[in-house]
Amino acid sequence: MQTARVSGIYVVISDMDRAQRFYEKALGLVTKFRDRSSWCQFDTGSVTFSLSSPEEAGSTQSVMVVFKAGQLATVREQVEDAGGTLLALRDMGAHGTVVTFADPDGNEFQVLISSGG
Repeated sequence: MQTARVSGIYVVISDMDRAQRFYEKALGLVTKFRDRSSWCQFDTGSVTFSLSSPEEAGSTQSVMVVFKAGQLATVREQVEDAGGTLLALRDMGAHGTVVTFADPDGNEFQVLISSGG
């Protein structure tokens, strides 16, 4: 069985500028990367913490855990065999592929597959 690790957590927000200012001021986070009003990633160590627009998230869930794993076919098979459901797949080119799944209770999570995976 392939073991996944947590790659990141993001919060879906409605106002990127306001949310970025809040996390910088409230927690002293330093912005690592920003893609207009779609995405803002902070430097928090080994697990990324980011802000996402609803459109970028591809989900209505407000908090999303992102796991990182190797092969799409293997991850999909493991999740579905365990009772999960594939909800969406988004190719992000050189950044890899993000796959959104739901667990048996309907809780969504994503798996980032590297572009070589």
